[in-house]
Amino acid sequence: SPQDEDTSFHFDGSGYSLVEKALRSTVTQILLSFSTFSPNGLLLYLASNGTKDFLSLELVDGRVRVTVDLGSGPLALTTENRYNNGTWYKISFNRNKKQGR
Repeated sequence: SPQDEDTSFHFDGSGYSLVEKALRSTVTQILLSFSTFSPNGLLLYLASNGTKDFLSLELVDGRVRVTVDLGSGPLALTTENRYNNGTWYKISFNRNKKQGR
């Protein structure tokens, strides 16, 4: 969701950050930058309190996979290209109700 503060985290592959933000029921906007040589790893996981709704961004064999479940079962999309070559990449995910990009 749009925020006033600019927050960034840097990890060496052995840590994580827990940030309490609500997964909104109708609108989600995520902008994430990453650089890694690791082929697998969790980039972002959002879950709603009290429901089974979630959104995850992860690397699987170097490919970015986004998985979303907003109550009607999970939908997973995976890129064809690999992104674990040490280059900085930016992921943008936008959702308005049932439309996502």
